[in-house]
Amino acid sequence: MNSEYWLKVCDEIGNKAYSEIKKTTKDDREKVLGRGFGGDKTLMMDDKIESIAFDTFEKTGESFTIISEERGKKVFGKNPKITISLDPIDGSNNFMYGVPFYCISIAVSSSEILGSVEVAYVKNLSNGDVYTAVKNKGAYKNGKKITVRNKNAGMLLVEFTRNSSGPTKLVEINKIFHVRKMGCIALSSCLLAEGIVDACIATDLKRSLDLSAAYLIVREAGGIITDQEGKDIGNMQISFNCDSDFVIGSDKEIHSKILSMLGD
Repeated sequence: MNSEYWLKVCDEIGNKAYSEIKKTTKDDREKVLGRGFGGDKTLMMDDKIESIAFDTFEKTGESFTIISEERGKKVFGKNPKITISLDPIDGSNNFMYGVPFYCISIAVSSSEILGSVEVAYVKNLSNGDVYTAVKNKGAYKNGKKITVRNKNAGMLLVEFTRNSSGPTKLVEINKIFHVRKMGCIALSSCLLAEGIVDACIATDLKRSLDLSAAYLIVREAGGIITDQEGKDIGNMQISFNCDSDFVIGSDKEIHSKILSMLGD
């Protein structure tokens, strides 16, 4: 796979998406078109950015399978050996309400398995920051190499729903960490990758599609990502039907401590 080529394609899409986002009004942000393939509501801007991505990928003339938040799974060309995972706006509720923490997330892999992701691209659509990773070549923010934090900052980011049992356990975790709920898995993972926070957890099941770019960025930055039983999630299929909770730690000590507390 020509990783640099695919990074350029992803960046072209990210720049176009960012330009569109900057034009949006409050009314634009709140327009809902219906439900996407994954079952979540589809905002007008979800659809617009997804169209930009599909058009740009198709113009490459390459053969690939694309798995997208809104349109599901589509095949372009013959005998595709590349899989593209796309979430046009991760953190869509933040976007809709004007909270500046949302992004486009793209992963390019050699198969439909999470551990086969070779190129990861996340662009913060509220401020333009770009996080990238190429397998075995490190993780970067705006072109500068990033690594996880080597000193405990005492900050943990979390994802849970209203019906989750997770908040009960977070009462204990909050005695050790300052806990924040950010509402965007990909960007939360990138904050860990660049050394701002120590850990990220999801107490509910999340689709493997949501983790595709974050998985590689975290690992290339030196972080540890597993499910809540401590098992590597790299063998998970990238899809809407394969779910996992997850724990991301900046080092083994923090990761193990969180696993222990969640298991109590």
